[in-house]
Amino acid sequence: MEPPEGEPGPASLVRLVGTPMARRLELAARLFDRTPGLARVLVDADADGLSAAGALVTALSRRGRGYHLTALRGLDAKVAGALAEDKPRVLITSDVGSGQADLLEPVADAGSLVIVLDHHVPLSQRSDERFVQVNGHLFGVDGSSELCGASTAFLFALALDPANLDLAPLAIAGAIGDRQHVGGFRGATRRILEAAEAAGDLHVRRGLNLEGADLLDALVRSNDPFLPGITGDEAEARRLLREVGVRPDLPVADVDEGSARALASRLAAHLLSHGVDALYAGEVTTERVEIPARGMTAKELQALVNSAGRAGEHAAAVGVALGQPWAFERARARAEAYRNQVRDGLLKLAAHPPTKLRAVQYFDTDDTLVAAAVAGLGVIYLFDPAYPVVCFSPQNGGWKVSTRATRRQAERGVDFSVAARRAAEAVGGRGGGHPVASGATIPKDGRERFLREIDAIVEGQLAGAEAPA
Repeated sequence: MEPPEGEPGPASLVRLVGTPMARRLELAARLFDRTPGLARVLVDADADGLSAAGALVTALSRRGRGYHLTALRGLDAKVAGALAEDKPRVLITSDVGSGQADLLEPVADAGSLVIVLDHHVPLSQRSDERFVQVNGHLFGVDGSSELCGASTAFLFALALDPANLDLAPLAIAGAIGDRQHVGGFRGATRRILEAAEAAGDLHVRRGLNLEGADLLDALVRSNDPFLPGITGDEAEARRLLREVGVRPDLPVADVDEGSARALASRLAAHLLSHGVDALYAGEVTTERVEIPARGMTAKELQALVNSAGRAGEHAAAVGVALGQPWAFERARARAEAYRNQVRDGLLKLAAHPPTKLRAVQYFDTDDTLVAAAVAGLGVIYLFDPAYPVVCFSPQNGGWKVSTRATRRQAERGVDFSVAARRAAEAVGGRGGGHPVASGATIPKDGRERFLREIDAIVEGQLAGAEAPA
Protein backbone atom coordinates (compact mmCIF):
# COMPACT_ATOMS: atom_id res chain seq x y z
CA MET A 1 0.00 0.00 0.00
CA GLU A 2 1.33 3.45 -0.90
CA PRO A 3 1.90 5.84 2.01
CA PRO A 4 -0.45 8.83 2.33
CA GLU A 5 0.46 11.75 0.11
CA GLY A 6 3.30 13.77 1.60
CA GLU A 7 4.31 11.02 4.02
CA PRO A 8 7.56 9.11 3.30
CA GLY A 9 7.31 5.36 2.79
CA PRO A 10 8.91 2.89 5.21
CA ALA A 11 12.00 2.52 2.99
CA SER A 12 12.46 6.23 2.29
CA LEU A 13 15.76 7.74 3.38
CA VAL A 14 13.94 10.33 5.49
CA ARG A 15 12.08 7.60 7.37
CA LEU A 16 15.23 5.53 7.81
CA VAL A 17 17.73 8.16 8.96
CA GLY A 18 15.99 11.54 9.18
CA THR A 19 16.02 14.53 6.86
CA PRO A 20 19.56 15.92 7.41
CA MET A 21 21.33 12.62 6.75
CA ALA A 22 18.95 11.80 3.90
CA ARG A 23 19.90 15.10 2.23
CA ARG A 24 23.61 14.25 2.59
CA LEU A 25 23.01 10.85 0.99
CA GLU A 26 21.04 12.43 -1.86
CA LEU A 27 23.87 14.93 -2.40
CA ALA A 28 26.40 12.09 -2.57
CA ALA A 29 24.25 10.22 -5.10
CA ARG A 30 23.68 13.34 -7.19
CA LEU A 31 27.38 14.23 -7.31
CA PHE A 32 28.26 10.63 -8.16
CA ASP A 33 25.85 10.62 -11.10
CA ARG A 34 27.30 13.92 -12.32
CA THR A 35 30.88 12.58 -12.25
CA PRO A 36 31.34 10.00 -15.02
CA GLY A 37 34.12 7.47 -15.23
CA LEU A 38 35.49 4.50 -13.34
CA ALA A 39 34.76 4.51 -9.61
CA ARG A 40 37.51 3.44 -7.22
CA VAL A 41 35.96 1.63 -4.26
CA LEU A 42 37.90 1.02 -1.02
CA VAL A 43 36.52 -1.06 1.85
CA ASP A 44 37.83 -2.60 5.04
CA ALA A 45 38.51 -6.33 4.67
CA ASP A 46 36.16 -7.55 7.40
CA ALA A 47 32.54 -8.72 7.43
CA ASP A 48 31.19 -5.18 7.57
CA GLY A 49 33.42 -3.70 4.89
CA LEU A 50 33.09 -6.64 2.51
CA SER A 51 29.31 -6.68 2.92
CA ALA A 52 29.44 -2.98 2.07
CA ALA A 53 31.46 -3.88 -1.02
CA GLY A 54 28.74 -6.29 -2.13
CA ALA A 55 26.08 -3.60 -1.80
CA LEU A 56 28.17 -0.95 -3.55
CA VAL A 57 29.35 -2.92 -6.55
CA THR A 58 25.85 -4.28 -7.13
CA ALA A 59 24.41 -0.77 -7.04
CA LEU A 60 27.14 0.58 -9.32
CA SER A 61 26.68 -2.28 -11.80
CA ARG A 62 22.94 -1.66 -11.89
CA ARG A 63 23.76 1.99 -12.57
CA GLY A 64 25.92 0.99 -15.50
CA ARG A 65 29.11 2.24 -13.85
CA GLY A 66 32.48 0.55 -13.95
CA TYR A 67 34.41 0.13 -10.72
CA HIS A 68 37.75 -1.00 -9.33
CA LEU A 69 37.33 -2.57 -5.90
CA THR A 70 40.06 -2.87 -3.28
CA ALA A 71 39.68 -4.45 0.17
CA LEU A 72 42.41 -3.51 2.60
CA ARG A 73 43.38 -3.86 6.25
CA GLY A 74 43.95 -0.24 7.15
CA LEU A 75 44.18 2.90 5.06
CA ASP A 76 47.61 4.48 5.52
CA ALA A 77 49.63 7.33 4.04
CA LYS A 78 51.13 5.06 1.37
CA VAL A 79 47.71 4.03 0.03
CA ALA A 80 46.39 7.59 0.22
CA GLY A 81 49.46 8.89 -1.58
CA ALA A 82 48.96 6.39 -4.41
CA LEU A 83 45.33 7.47 -4.70
CA ALA A 84 46.28 11.14 -4.89
CA GLU A 85 48.77 10.29 -7.61
CA ASP A 86 46.24 8.21 -9.57
CA LYS A 87 43.61 10.98 -9.34
CA PRO A 88 40.50 8.79 -9.78
CA ARG A 89 37.41 10.65 -10.97
CA VAL A 90 35.46 9.12 -8.08
CA LEU A 91 36.67 7.45 -4.88
CA ILE A 92 34.13 5.75 -2.63
CA THR A 93 35.18 4.33 0.73
CA SER A 94 33.08 2.32 3.16
CA ASP A 95 33.82 1.12 6.68
CA VAL A 96 36.95 3.21 6.39
CA GLY A 97 37.70 6.86 5.68
CA SER A 98 36.28 8.99 8.49
CA GLY A 99 39.17 8.09 10.77
CA GLN A 100 41.61 8.83 7.93
CA ALA A 101 40.07 12.07 6.69
CA ASP A 102 43.44 13.78 6.96
CA LEU A 103 44.77 11.30 4.38
CA LEU A 104 41.79 11.47 2.02
CA GLU A 105 41.11 15.21 2.00
CA PRO A 106 44.23 15.81 -0.18
CA VAL A 107 42.81 13.30 -2.69
CA ALA A 108 39.67 15.43 -2.93
CA ASP A 109 41.71 18.62 -3.09
CA ALA A 110 43.66 17.14 -6.02
CA GLY A 111 40.44 16.91 -8.03
CA SER A 112 38.74 13.61 -7.14
CA LEU A 113 35.19 13.32 -5.88
CA VAL A 114 35.60 11.50 -2.55
CA ILE A 115 32.52 9.89 -0.99
CA VAL A 116 33.08 8.47 2.50
CA LEU A 117 30.43 6.02 3.76
CA ASP A 118 31.61 5.23 7.25
CA HIS A 119 30.53 4.79 10.86
CA HIS A 120 33.76 5.18 12.81
CA VAL A 121 34.29 8.28 14.93
CA PRO A 122 35.23 10.99 12.38
CA LEU A 123 38.42 13.01 12.69
CA SER A 124 37.00 15.81 10.56
CA GLN A 125 33.57 17.42 10.21
CA ARG A 126 34.31 18.33 6.61
CA SER A 127 31.71 17.59 3.96
CA ASP A 128 31.39 19.54 0.73
CA GLU A 129 31.03 18.91 -3.00
CA ARG A 130 34.54 17.43 -3.28
CA PHE A 131 34.65 15.51 0.00
CA VAL A 132 31.20 14.15 0.87
CA GLN A 133 31.22 12.47 4.26
CA VAL A 134 28.20 10.32 5.12
CA ASN A 135 28.61 9.21 8.72
CA GLY A 136 25.87 8.74 11.29
CA HIS A 137 27.98 10.41 13.98
CA LEU A 138 27.66 13.71 12.09
CA PHE A 139 23.86 13.48 12.42
CA GLY A 140 23.47 12.25 15.99
CA VAL A 141 23.32 8.57 15.00
CA ASP A 142 25.56 6.25 17.04
CA GLY A 143 27.92 4.50 14.64
CA SER A 144 28.75 1.89 17.26
CA SER A 145 25.22 0.56 17.57
CA GLU A 146 22.82 2.04 14.97
CA LEU A 147 24.70 2.13 11.65
CA CYS A 148 27.70 0.25 10.28
CA GLY A 149 29.72 0.56 7.09
CA ALA A 150 27.49 -1.86 5.18
CA SER A 151 24.26 -0.18 6.27
CA THR A 152 25.67 3.23 5.32
CA ALA A 153 26.70 1.83 1.92
CA PHE A 154 23.20 0.36 1.57
CA LEU A 155 21.69 3.79 2.25
CA PHE A 156 23.86 5.27 -0.51
CA ALA A 157 22.68 2.51 -2.85
CA LEU A 158 19.11 3.37 -1.89
CA ALA A 159 19.82 7.03 -2.69
CA LEU A 160 20.97 5.94 -6.15
CA ASP A 161 17.83 3.86 -6.73
CA PRO A 162 14.99 2.84 -4.37
CA ALA A 163 14.98 -0.58 -6.10
CA ASN A 164 18.21 -1.31 -4.21
CA LEU A 165 16.12 -2.07 -1.11
CA ASP A 166 16.80 -5.73 -1.93
CA LEU A 167 20.40 -5.15 -0.82
CA ALA A 168 19.26 -4.77 2.81
CA PRO A 169 20.42 -8.32 3.76
CA LEU A 170 24.00 -7.13 3.23
CA ALA A 171 23.38 -4.17 5.54
CA ILE A 172 22.17 -6.54 8.25
CA ALA A 173 25.06 -8.97 7.70
CA GLY A 174 27.49 -6.08 8.18
CA ALA A 175 25.72 -4.98 11.35
CA ILE A 176 25.96 -8.50 12.77
CA GLY A 177 29.63 -8.59 11.85
CA ASP A 178 30.11 -5.47 13.98
CA ARG A 179 27.96 -6.98 16.78
CA GLN A 180 25.24 -4.35 16.44
CA HIS A 181 22.59 -7.04 16.90
CA VAL A 182 23.48 -7.67 20.56
CA GLY A 183 20.50 -6.71 22.69
CA GLY A 184 18.40 -6.27 19.55
CA PHE A 185 18.86 -4.12 16.46
CA ARG A 186 18.40 -0.42 17.18
CA GLY A 187 17.74 2.89 15.50
CA ALA A 188 18.36 3.13 11.78
CA THR A 189 19.35 -0.53 11.47
CA ARG A 190 16.07 -1.58 13.08
CA ARG A 191 14.18 0.57 10.57
CA ILE A 192 16.16 -0.93 7.66
CA LEU A 193 15.33 -4.41 8.96
CA GLU A 194 11.63 -3.61 9.25
CA ALA A 195 11.48 -2.06 5.76
CA ALA A 196 13.22 -5.09 4.23
CA GLU A 197 10.95 -7.51 6.09
CA ALA A 198 7.88 -5.62 4.85
CA ALA A 199 9.25 -5.97 1.31
CA GLY A 200 9.80 -9.71 1.76
CA ASP A 201 13.59 -9.54 1.50
CA LEU A 202 14.08 -10.70 5.11
CA HIS A 203 12.19 -12.71 7.69
CA VAL A 204 12.84 -12.29 11.43
CA ARG A 205 12.06 -14.77 14.19
CA ARG A 206 13.33 -15.37 17.70
CA GLY A 207 15.38 -18.53 18.19
CA LEU A 208 18.42 -20.20 19.75
CA ASN A 209 21.66 -18.42 18.91
CA LEU A 210 23.41 -21.65 17.97
CA GLU A 211 24.71 -22.97 14.65
CA GLY A 212 25.74 -26.54 13.91
CA ALA A 213 24.85 -29.89 12.38
CA ASP A 214 22.86 -30.72 15.54
CA LEU A 215 22.53 -29.44 19.11
CA LEU A 216 25.58 -31.31 20.40
CA ASP A 217 27.74 -30.03 17.56
CA ALA A 218 26.41 -26.49 18.04
CA LEU A 219 27.21 -26.46 21.76
CA VAL A 220 30.66 -28.02 21.49
CA ARG A 221 31.71 -25.64 18.72
CA SER A 222 29.94 -22.51 19.97
CA ASN A 223 32.15 -19.40 19.92
CA ASP A 224 29.48 -16.70 20.06
CA PRO A 225 28.18 -17.23 22.63
CA PHE A 226 31.30 -18.85 24.05
CA LEU A 227 30.17 -21.23 26.80
CA PRO A 228 32.94 -21.67 29.40
CA GLY A 229 33.30 -25.33 30.35
CA ILE A 230 30.92 -26.44 27.56
CA THR A 231 32.50 -25.12 24.39
CA GLY A 232 35.15 -27.66 23.42
CA ASP A 233 33.94 -30.28 25.92
CA GLU A 234 31.63 -32.89 24.36
CA ALA A 235 31.04 -34.80 27.62
CA GLU A 236 29.87 -31.65 29.41
CA ALA A 237 27.66 -30.65 26.48
CA ARG A 238 26.04 -34.12 26.48
CA ARG A 239 25.46 -33.89 30.23
CA LEU A 240 23.74 -30.53 29.89
CA LEU A 241 21.45 -31.72 27.10
CA ARG A 242 20.58 -34.85 29.06
CA GLU A 243 19.61 -32.76 32.09
CA VAL A 244 17.45 -30.46 29.96
CA GLY A 245 15.90 -33.46 28.25
CA VAL A 246 16.79 -32.59 24.66
CA ARG A 247 18.22 -35.07 22.17
CA PRO A 248 21.82 -34.21 21.21
CA ASP A 249 21.29 -35.26 17.58
CA LEU A 250 18.32 -32.92 17.10
CA PRO A 251 18.88 -30.19 14.47
CA VAL A 252 18.81 -26.72 16.03
CA ALA A 253 15.97 -25.63 13.74
CA ASP A 254 13.82 -28.59 14.91
CA VAL A 255 13.93 -27.81 18.63
CA ASP A 256 10.39 -27.15 19.84
CA GLU A 257 9.58 -23.89 21.60
CA GLY A 258 9.39 -25.38 25.10
CA SER A 259 12.70 -27.21 24.80
CA ALA A 260 14.35 -24.13 23.30
CA ARG A 261 13.20 -22.04 26.28
CA ALA A 262 14.46 -24.63 28.75
CA LEU A 263 17.85 -24.90 27.06
CA ALA A 264 18.19 -21.13 26.71
CA SER A 265 17.39 -20.69 30.39
CA ARG A 266 20.08 -23.17 31.40
CA LEU A 267 22.67 -21.63 29.10
CA ALA A 268 21.92 -18.10 30.31
CA ALA A 269 22.20 -19.23 33.93
CA HIS A 270 25.49 -20.96 33.10
CA LEU A 271 26.91 -17.77 31.58
CA LEU A 272 25.73 -15.64 34.51
CA SER A 273 27.41 -18.07 36.93
CA HIS A 274 30.66 -17.44 35.06
CA GLY A 275 30.41 -13.67 35.50
CA VAL A 276 29.07 -12.84 32.03
CA ASP A 277 27.02 -9.65 31.91
CA ALA A 278 23.25 -10.25 31.68
CA LEU A 279 23.13 -8.32 28.38
CA TYR A 280 25.39 -10.90 26.75
CA ALA A 281 24.05 -13.91 28.66
CA GLY A 282 20.68 -13.08 27.14
CA GLU A 283 22.17 -13.58 23.68
CA VAL A 284 21.69 -17.35 23.93
CA THR A 285 18.51 -16.47 22.05
CA THR A 286 18.53 -13.88 19.31
CA GLU A 287 16.66 -12.48 16.36
CA ARG A 288 17.40 -14.94 13.57
CA VAL A 289 17.29 -12.91 10.38
CA GLU A 290 16.51 -15.28 7.52
CA ILE A 291 17.25 -14.36 3.90
CA PRO A 292 14.70 -16.26 1.78
CA ALA A 293 16.49 -15.63 -1.52
CA ARG A 294 19.73 -17.14 -0.17
CA GLY A 295 18.37 -19.91 2.05
CA MET A 296 20.49 -18.84 5.01
CA THR A 297 20.50 -16.45 7.94
CA ALA A 298 22.24 -13.09 7.96
CA LYS A 299 24.54 -14.44 10.69
CA GLU A 300 25.60 -17.30 8.42
CA LEU A 301 26.14 -14.87 5.55
CA GLN A 302 28.39 -12.60 7.59
CA ALA A 303 30.35 -15.61 8.89
CA LEU A 304 31.14 -16.70 5.34
CA VAL A 305 32.04 -13.20 4.20
CA ASN A 306 34.13 -12.56 7.31
CA SER A 307 36.11 -15.80 7.31
CA ALA A 308 37.02 -15.51 3.62
CA GLY A 309 38.00 -11.87 4.13
CA ARG A 310 40.11 -12.60 7.20
CA ALA A 311 41.88 -15.35 5.24
CA GLY A 312 42.80 -12.80 2.57
CA GLU A 313 40.44 -14.29 -0.03
CA HIS A 314 38.69 -11.01 -0.73
CA ALA A 315 37.36 -12.08 -4.12
CA ALA A 316 35.59 -15.05 -2.51
CA ALA A 317 34.24 -12.86 0.29
CA VAL A 318 32.75 -10.36 -2.15
CA GLY A 319 31.57 -13.26 -4.31
CA VAL A 320 29.57 -14.55 -1.35
CA ALA A 321 28.12 -11.09 -0.80
CA LEU A 322 27.12 -11.05 -4.47
CA GLY A 323 25.59 -14.54 -4.27
CA GLN A 324 28.04 -16.22 -6.65
CA PRO A 325 27.91 -20.04 -6.22
CA TRP A 326 31.64 -20.63 -6.75
CA ALA A 327 32.45 -18.38 -3.79
CA PHE A 328 30.25 -20.20 -1.26
CA GLU A 329 32.14 -23.49 -1.51
CA ARG A 330 35.44 -21.73 -0.99
CA ALA A 331 34.16 -19.56 1.85
CA ARG A 332 32.56 -22.48 3.69
CA ALA A 333 35.91 -24.24 3.91
CA ARG A 334 37.48 -21.04 5.23
CA ALA A 335 34.63 -20.52 7.69
CA GLU A 336 35.12 -23.93 9.26
CA ALA A 337 38.85 -23.37 9.70
CA TYR A 338 38.25 -19.84 11.04
CA ARG A 339 35.68 -21.05 13.55
CA ASN A 340 38.09 -23.68 14.82
CA GLN A 341 40.91 -21.13 15.14
CA VAL A 342 38.73 -18.73 17.11
CA ARG A 343 37.64 -21.50 19.44
CA ASP A 344 41.24 -22.66 19.95
CA GLY A 345 42.25 -19.08 20.77
CA LEU A 346 39.45 -18.71 23.31
CA LEU A 347 40.19 -22.03 24.97
CA LYS A 348 43.85 -21.05 25.26
CA LEU A 349 42.89 -17.77 26.91
CA ALA A 350 40.52 -19.56 29.26
CA ALA A 351 43.55 -21.48 30.52
CA HIS A 352 45.96 -18.52 30.41
CA PRO A 353 44.10 -15.25 31.12
CA PRO A 354 45.43 -11.82 30.08
CA THR A 355 47.86 -9.78 32.17
CA LYS A 356 46.26 -6.96 34.18
CA LEU A 357 47.59 -3.43 34.48
CA ARG A 358 45.91 -0.61 36.44
CA ALA A 359 42.98 -0.15 34.05
CA VAL A 360 43.37 -2.55 31.11
CA GLN A 361 44.36 -6.16 30.59
CA TYR A 362 46.38 -7.38 27.63
CA PHE A 363 47.48 -10.51 25.83
CA ASP A 364 49.50 -11.49 22.77
CA THR A 365 48.65 -13.83 19.94
CA ASP A 366 50.62 -14.89 16.90
CA ASP A 367 47.39 -15.78 15.13
CA THR A 368 46.69 -12.45 13.45
CA LEU A 369 43.75 -13.98 11.56
CA VAL A 370 41.59 -14.30 14.68
CA ALA A 371 43.15 -11.74 17.04
CA ALA A 372 40.31 -9.23 16.86
CA ALA A 373 37.61 -11.91 17.19
CA VAL A 374 39.29 -13.53 20.18
CA ALA A 375 39.71 -10.15 21.89
CA GLY A 376 36.08 -9.21 21.25
CA LEU A 377 34.61 -12.50 22.43
CA GLY A 378 37.07 -12.88 25.29
CA VAL A 379 36.22 -9.53 26.87
CA ILE A 380 32.54 -10.58 26.89
CA TYR A 381 32.65 -14.25 27.89
CA LEU A 382 35.99 -14.95 29.58
CA PHE A 383 37.93 -12.07 31.07
CA ASP A 384 37.59 -10.06 34.28
CA PRO A 385 34.67 -7.69 33.47
CA ALA A 386 36.33 -4.81 35.30
CA TYR A 387 39.08 -4.51 32.67
CA PRO A 388 38.78 -3.74 28.95
CA VAL A 389 41.26 -5.65 26.81
CA VAL A 390 44.20 -4.85 24.55
CA CYS A 391 45.46 -7.51 22.14
CA PHE A 392 48.81 -7.44 20.30
CA SER A 393 49.62 -9.42 17.17
CA PRO A 394 52.70 -9.03 14.94
CA GLN A 395 52.20 -7.30 11.61
CA ASN A 396 54.63 -5.94 9.01
CA GLY A 397 57.53 -5.67 11.45
CA GLY A 398 55.39 -3.83 14.00
CA TRP A 399 52.28 -4.52 16.04
CA LYS A 400 48.62 -4.68 15.13
CA VAL A 401 46.59 -3.73 18.19
CA SER A 402 42.95 -4.63 18.80
CA THR A 403 41.18 -2.99 21.73
CA ARG A 404 37.78 -4.17 22.97
CA ALA A 405 35.42 -3.09 25.73
CA THR A 406 31.96 -4.21 26.79
CA ARG A 407 29.02 -1.84 26.65
CA ARG A 408 29.03 -1.73 30.44
CA GLN A 409 32.67 -0.62 30.43
CA ALA A 410 31.82 2.05 27.87
CA GLU A 411 29.01 3.27 30.12
CA ARG A 412 31.61 3.65 32.88
CA GLY A 413 33.66 5.92 30.62
CA VAL A 414 35.94 3.72 28.50
CA ASP A 415 36.36 5.17 25.00
CA PHE A 416 38.89 3.29 22.92
CA SER A 417 38.24 5.54 19.89
CA VAL A 418 40.13 8.19 21.87
CA ALA A 419 42.46 5.98 23.89
CA ALA A 420 43.75 3.87 20.99
CA ARG A 421 44.30 6.94 18.80
CA ARG A 422 46.15 8.93 21.46
CA ALA A 423 48.31 6.03 22.62
CA ALA A 424 49.21 5.14 19.03
CA GLU A 425 50.07 8.74 18.15
CA ALA A 426 52.34 8.89 21.21
CA VAL A 427 54.53 6.14 19.70
CA GLY A 428 54.36 7.22 16.06
CA GLY A 429 51.47 4.98 15.03
CA ARG A 430 47.83 5.44 14.02
CA GLY A 431 44.68 4.32 15.79
CA GLY A 432 40.97 4.90 16.21
CA GLY A 433 37.56 3.37 15.67
CA HIS A 434 34.69 3.02 18.13
CA PRO A 435 34.47 3.47 21.92
CA VAL A 436 34.05 -0.30 22.37
CA ALA A 437 36.14 -1.55 19.44
CA SER A 438 39.17 0.20 18.04
CA GLY A 439 42.47 -0.72 16.48
CA ALA A 440 45.94 0.65 16.01
CA THR A 441 49.18 -0.04 14.19
CA ILE A 442 52.36 0.82 16.07
CA PRO A 443 56.12 0.38 15.58
CA LYS A 444 57.75 -2.69 17.07
CA ASP A 445 59.69 -0.68 19.66
CA GLY A 446 56.60 1.29 20.71
CA ARG A 447 54.77 -1.52 22.48
CA GLU A 448 55.74 -0.85 26.10
CA ARG A 449 55.09 2.89 25.88
CA PHE A 450 51.80 2.24 24.08
CA LEU A 451 50.71 0.01 26.96
CA ARG A 452 51.64 2.66 29.53
CA GLU A 453 49.85 5.36 27.56
CA ILE A 454 46.63 3.47 26.93
CA ASP A 455 46.50 2.20 30.51
CA ALA A 456 46.85 5.76 31.83
CA ILE A 457 44.27 7.13 29.39
CA VAL A 458 41.69 4.47 30.24
CA GLU A 459 42.40 4.93 33.95
CA GLY A 460 41.61 8.62 33.49
CA GLN A 461 38.47 7.84 31.54
CA LEU A 462 37.21 5.53 34.29
CA ALA A 463 37.94 8.21 36.86
CA GLY A 464 36.00 10.74 34.80
CA ALA A 465 39.10 12.84 34.21
CA GLU A 466 39.74 12.09 30.53
CA ALA A 467 37.88 14.48 28.27
CA PRO A 468 36.85 13.21 24.83
CA ALA A 469 38.84 14.52 21.87
